[in-house]
Amino acid sequence: MTTDLTLLPEEIREAAHLRWHIENNGFKRLSHHTATKRFYFKDPKPFFTMLRLFCAAIALLGILLQIRKQNEGEYKRILNGIKETWKNIFSQLEEIFEINIFV
Repeated sequence: MTTDLTLLPEEIREAAHLRWHIENNGFKRLSHHTATKRFYFKDPKPFFTMLRLFCAAIALLGILLQIRKQNEGEYKRILNGIKETWKNIFSQLEEIFEINIFV
């Protein structure tokens, strides 16, 4: 995780928790919503290109939701009384746009 020997144990622990947060909330979310384990490519270059596009899309959606959270009324309208999870948010966006682009 790091080669910095000047870090305090509390700082190392915090860095480990941040890493786990990225792994659990970032990579697993990306894998779940993009279904990358279902794709097979002979050449890895197109796969990594597709993965970069997925990462960019998920990051942009995260930014959009963060901006929407600043306008609490609009964000509550998007959530429509559901628990704030990515799966629920994708479901709500699908209903708002009335198309199945997130399947």
